[in-house]
Amino acid sequence: MRHRRRNNTQTILRKSATNKTRFVSPKKKRSRKPLFYIIFLITLASVIYLYRNEIGDYYNDIMKPAKEEINATAERQETEQKQEPAIPAPDKKEQQQLYYSPLEKKVQLEILNGCGESGVAKKLSDLLKKSKYDIVNSGNYIERGKINWDVAETKIISQISNPQNARELADLMGVLYSNVEEFDNPSPIADITVVIGKDYKTLAIFQ
Repeated sequence: MRHRRRNNTQTILRKSATNKTRFVSPKKKRSRKPLFYIIFLITLASVIYLYRNEIGDYYNDIMKPAKEEINATAERQETEQKQEPAIPAPDKKEQQQLYYSPLEKKVQLEILNGCGESGVAKKLSDLLKKSKYDIVNSGNYIERGKINWDVAETKIISQISNPQNARELADLMGVLYSNVEEFDNPSPIADITVVIGKDYKTLAIFQ
């Protein structure tokens, strides 16, 4: 009796053990995407390698017309530049006017009143401005620190040792060459100084 019960108990235990669901730990799913990308890249590289010549020919067929058009445009521009008429060279008269006509420098004058007549220095300045002269200073004639209004004859004094300009001014004013003086001034105010004397009314420029 005991053996039967024992057998029955073992059978029940065996059945209950077989009926129990086994716990199986779920396996981690492995991602297949990296493997797919690698296979795809290898396939793409193989296709490019096999058909590289055909791809190059296709690219050349597309780009060749554009290159030819660019080259044709460049050649056409070069031809047009070569065919442009040359600018005629200026004749000798134009060259002289353009390159050999320096600006004429005006002679700078200093007008001093040595006769004591009011307004005479301004009057002479206005007359000389009409010619090629530039009046840079005017006033009374000072000699030895004092005003001298007793100058008998008008004098022309060249401050830069240029007798030609002084004689031209003497001819214009009607001053004798004996009244033209030269003085080498290291820092002159003007090129020529004119001292108006009491004989100014007899000068040709005031006539």
